Amino acid sequence: NEGSGANAELEVEFTGKDGKKPWPILVIDILTGDGTVVLSRKQFGKKDFDALWSATRGYPSCGTFYQGRHWMGGFKARPDVIVASRAGALFDFKEDADPVGASPIVVAPNIDDQVTIQNIYPGRHLQIFTSSAEIYVPDEPITIDNIALKVTSRHGSSPDVKPVDVQGGTLFVDRNGRALREYLFTDTEQSYSAEPVSLLAGHLMSSPRSLVLRRARDVDEPTSLLIANTGTDRNGNQVPAAMCVIDRAQQVTGFFRIKTQGTPLEFATTQGGDAFAMVERDLTGATWHFLEQFDDAFMSDCSVSIPGSGSTIDVSAYPWLEGQVVEVHGDGLPLGAFTVASGSIDLGTASYASSAEVGLKQVPRIVLHPFKGKGELSPTMQNMRIFRALLQIERTGAVAITGHDGGRARQVSLQNYDSGLMDPTLEEVLFTGPKRIGGLGRWQKEPTVEITQIEPMPFLLRSITYDVRF
Repeated sequence: NEGSGANAELEVEFTGKDGKKPWPILVIDILTGDGTVVLSRKQFGKKDFDALWSATRGYPSCGTFYQGRHWMGGFKARPDVIVASRAGALFDFKEDADPVGASPIVVAPNIDDQVTIQNIYPGRHLQIFTSSAEIYVPDEPITIDNIALKVTSRHGSSPDVKPVDVQGGTLFVDRNGRALREYLFTDTEQSYSAEPVSLLAGHLMSSPRSLVLRRARDVDEPTSLLIANTGTDRNGNQVPAAMCVIDRAQQVTGFFRIKTQGTPLEFATTQGGDAFAMVERDLTGATWHFLEQFDDAFMSDCSVSIPGSGSTIDVSAYPWLEGQVVEVHGDGLPLGAFTVASGSIDLGTASYASSAEVGLKQVPRIVLHPFKGKGELSPTMQNMRIFRALLQIERTGAVAITGHDGGRARQVSLQNYDSGLMDPTLEEVLFTGPKRIGGLGRWQKEPTVEITQIEPMPFLLRSITYDVRF
């Protein structure tokens, strides 16, 4: 108001739609006088807005920390919105009227589809996995002025499992729960791809609810993924749990199933490399849930160590073993299979001196793919015969092999008293070195080789090669 005079008191009131806006302090231009102005602001009621998250509107479903900010997404009220805290203040999400580079961020991807933020992962860039597309933020560092969400692929991500980082690539399960994909940045394309790594193992992926990474603890141990499935295959059968061994430097991605007397429900790992499983088992006519640790010092599954000595083992403290056929190891040596009766195991003529291990039988089973040739001389769909195999094994016992022609696996003789390797516990029953086996199978189309064990013992197979005639 021009010309209001000295010592005038002016009151400005905003009503209607203007009254619902968060107006800043007014700016007054003084043309005459001493330039002293007293300003005050009164606010009645509250601004007309709803909180993005609250007890009534729900909370975010995913989040992460990246570049000193707390990122969240998947809100019940706005499932497509991504929110970042103020840089350096992980709990400050209040937007600034005059934003600066460190101000909180609220953004939503512009995609011609209904989008739900499923996971946010701090990889090489900030990676955002949604229900219908994979997105990343290319600009670094991320500020409110330069944030841009770039869509790279449109496979969608499962909300049930979190992505994991493996040697620079981010592995995630697609929205159908049928494929494990690797979200990998390609320098030549300057963008991300999401190719499936479970292409040859689709029968081991079905609606997983647990996907955890077990990092290698030593140079001779691989990095692996543990996968607990909940779905069924095309025949309606439960898909078993699986493990995926990954070594991208050697271009190795190997899947194999984990079969046990029960169903692994969840997996968990520690930073030290220890792995655990929650397993549901039907034993003695009841359903039991066990929290079990992966431990290569134990030879059998769901096993317990019992100190003592003698030819009778008291297992009354483990009621789930009652009536079960169990494998018994005494002082590290396999004693055979026994049946638990009245809370005890009678070893007969066998005995143990310091400790006994009692558990369910579980042995490895490795089935190799049939030989496939190339060109005009390919033996595919012709009768072939695998007549010889060469195994490279280390500290292994009770190995059995078959040509997979319907015959029974036969044990491989591993005695080698001149090997120079003495195991103080197993007394040279473990073998290290090459082992050549001949006369494996008969003539058939696409024969395979199967490696297993007669009884639970240490097992480490370095490699196998075999000769084929056709």
